[in-house]
Amino acid sequence: SPQSHHLYGKQLKGDDRDVSATTKTLILNPGLWDVAYGNLDVYRREFRRLLELVRGGIERESSPLETAAFLSATEVHPVLYSALSNDPRKQYMTKPRVELVNHIQRAAIHSSLASRSIKLVDLWNMTRVREDDPLERMDMRHYGASTVREMTVQLLYSICSDR
Repeated sequence: SPQSHHLYGKQLKGDDRDVSATTKTLILNPGLWDVAYGNLDVYRREFRRLLELVRGGIERESSPLETAAFLSATEVHPVLYSALSNDPRKQYMTKPRVELVNHIQRAAIHSSLASRSIKLVDLWNMTRVREDDPLERMDMRHYGASTVREMTVQLLYSICSDR
């Protein structure tokens, strides 16, 4: 039976049909929920397994998949959320944990001999100083239209620049 991989509540099946689907570009955004709720040792192991599944989907001849883009976790801004100390759902969503999740992603992608078709799109650096653009007044992790537009441009540039 295929293995299942859970990263931030989404499930990918361990058979290549589900990983490669019918698209040429796969965009994955694992990380931020693992910052808040996850065990980072489990995340490290599961991210490596997910990376291998994606690489297998790209390398398989019958797969239409050509490129995969992993999005780094965006920065969190706890200073905006005054109820943080009383919210057990978000109290572990800290800047150091975001940095560690992004380090785990970078290290896995760089050490796995991943093909040039697997990219890490750095959204963390561009959101580090964007506490001035929250989606809502006390939102510590969602961004407003200006920042979302910048992230979209960065994603499109990362995917399309090699073509």
